[in-house]
Order: sequence, then C-alpha cells, then structure tokens
Amino acid sequence: MRISIEQLPVCFDRILSILVSSFFCVVDLDYKLNNFDASIEDCSHTLSNDSKNIDGLIYRAQCYLAKQQYDQAKQDLNDLLTIDPENNEAQVLFLFDIEEISKF
Repeated sequence: MRISIEQLPVCFDRILSILVSSFFCVVDLDYKLNNFDASIEDCSHTLSNDSKNIDGLIYRAQCYLAKQQYDQAKQDLNDLLTIDPENNEAQVLFLFDIEEISKF
C-alpha cells in the first residue's frame, strides 16, 4: 500500500493518536499496580509538553489522591476544570478530594 504525500498528515495524526493511547495504557497499568510515582512522573512529563492534556491531569490527580497529596490533586483538578468545566470525572474526583481533606 502506497501513501501519497497528501495522506501523510492524516497518517501522522493516526500514529500519534495510537502512541498517546498506548502511553496512557502504561500510565493506567502503573496506577493499577500502585506504582503511583511512576504514573506521576510520566504524566508530569506529558504535561510539561502539553499542559492542557486532560488524561494527564486526571491520571496525575488520581495518583496524588491515592498518595494523600491533596494539594497537588486539587491543583490538577482545578486546572482540568478550567480547561473542561463540564468534565464529570474531574467533578467527582474534586468532591472526593474535599471529603478526604475534611477527614483530617
């Protein structure tokens, strides 16, 4: 199969999308294995290149919550809700964050 020059941008976008999805599968696996520091590091690297990456903010906030680093989680959730105010997952995590903080 040959790809024309005109098709290259579409192919590149597809490849990039697959790579990003694969990357977040690794982050998700680290999270599920309680490797929170590895997930935080990977998400932080992604966010240093794209500060509005919703998946990076969600995963990193979840890791911070799991590590009881509530200030960092709250910052990520605030950033996420600024980017996407209707994000249901961020709203739920934000409410969880507030409940956890109130226990202390």
